[in-house]
Amino acid sequence: MKVIKRDGRKVEYDSNKIVIAISQANKEVGGKDKVSRASIEFITKYIEGLEKPSMTVEEIQDTIERKLMEFGKFTLAKKYILYREKHSLIRQANSTDENILTLVRNANKETMEENSNKNASLVSTQRDLIAGECSKDLADRVMLPERIVKAHNDGVIHFHDKDYFVQPMHNCCLVNIRRYVR
Repeated sequence: MKVIKRDGRKVEYDSNKIVIAISQANKEVGGKDKVSRASIEFITKYIEGLEKPSMTVEEIQDTIERKLMEFGKFTLAKKYILYREKHSLIRQANSTDENILTLVRNANKETMEENSNKNASLVSTQRDLIAGECSKDLADRVMLPERIVKAHNDGVIHFHDKDYFVQPMHNCCLVNIRRYVR
């Protein structure tokens, strides 16, 4: 089975990742709230037994949550959900952090060549680009509907000036020339 990652990549299913995730959540609970190794193995076999050609990461995680609740392990299911959320936040932070670090190292070729009017090796330009990365991160996580973010990331649309979206005025706000032409 293929697993469709959040970025759209397809990778081979690895039951060990499920074992690790549930085991981490299992460490957060005690006694009767824990799930046995056999139950963890049952969950992995259940997912494999669905015989789907592919599943998204979210579908797999939702299945795990349902199975934990079916076992009556509600506290563990809650810990697993929190584990998921924590890792989601880490992924979001890491992607922005890495984007900013590549700017500082002059290693972000895409951003450095995106606007020929900006010399990305200048400190003043890097400050603007770093602020833009923070703006894009906020736009993606907080301000824009998920479908718009996905469409932009998939290349269906291009959200121009997303790096200025948190501000009330955007870099490329154009003046209505017809109004001024006589």
